[in-house]
Amino acid sequence: MSYTKEEADICTIYSSGRVGSGVIILGHDGGAVVIESAYSALSKITQGLRDKELVARCKGDLEPLVKAAFICHLKDTDKLCQDCEGLRTISNYVIDSACLSFGLDRSLVSTHFFENIVGEALSKAFREGGLPELETVTKVIKIAQKKNKSELTDNEKHFIDSVKLATEAFRGVPTQKTVFDLWEDGEDYNDYDVFRDVRNRLGFSWLPQGKRGKEKAWN
Repeated sequence: MSYTKEEADICTIYSSGRVGSGVIILGHDGGAVVIESAYSALSKITQGLRDKELVARCKGDLEPLVKAAFICHLKDTDKLCQDCEGLRTISNYVIDSACLSFGLDRSLVSTHFFENIVGEALSKAFREGGLPELETVTKVIKIAQKKNKSELTDNEKHFIDSVKLATEAFRGVPTQKTVFDLWEDGEDYNDYDVFRDVRNRLGFSWLPQGKRGKEKAWN
């Protein structure tokens, strides 16, 4: 699967360029940051909710609101990073990767587009559904903000760490074979089907396949 490469001032950004993509940021200093697809976090937002109707609405008519509230919270967090250039840079790329995952225009982040979606949703809820609907929409916004950065499972953390190590070692996009070789560790991480599931869930199916005997740096 092909991927896109975008050169920035202090780093190179790799992704599939498609909705749902995970992102690899390789700094010119050789350090890498790996950001999972925002859809991974979005899919976990409704976990634990007992209200099946609300879960369905979060995946249906309220999904644009969930995404907007998600990005608004990332923007609020970004404001706290303005005094540190390194954190600010990473925060900006986290927001950009969320927009990429959702298929949204990154330029909208510098406007009030997402804040307006949230505000209009609240107004519409009260206007058309009264207090009960307003309470529902408010609850959805709070859930999206609280869970905007979902906790990764052990498998997911191990995958992200493996992609990071492989990227830093090769100074570029690693192959799936290289990542799996790093991910495969004893009895806990030796199932390729699990690896493939985590890879797809986090948005990294675009990593090149790789061929046997190619990755001599790891031999």
